[in-house]
Amino acid sequence: CVDGSCMPAPDCSSDPSLCPSTHTCQSGQCVPPDTGQNCDSNDPTSCPEGTFCATETKTCQALGGENGCGFCNADCTCPGKLTCNGFLCTGCVAFSADPDYSCPAGQVCFLDFCMAF
Repeated sequence: CVDGSCMPAPDCSSDPSLCPSTHTCQSGQCVPPDTGQNCDSNDPTSCPEGTFCATETKTCQALGGENGCGFCNADCTCPGKLTCNGFLCTGCVAFSADPDYSCPAGQVCFLDFCMAF
């Protein structure tokens, strides 16, 4: 995504800094962190940044895809000033009157994470 428009992925061979901080440049393409390691689906920090723990396989998977965003929006975003860690929106404040730090409808803030109730 470049300035709000979908564009072909840039060739990072000459400038690896074109890749997001969680990705590496391999054969000119930015690729997500290594996936496949075992993880704890109850612990959103058990996988490296840029991945999430797939509940059904208990392995780390790249963000996006069918189950990649969990309680975040399908495009791995969150409302307001919250951020998606690959599965949950983080940065919320319990009982906040500020909508930028409130969880989406149907979710509650628990220990900085938005979770379904």
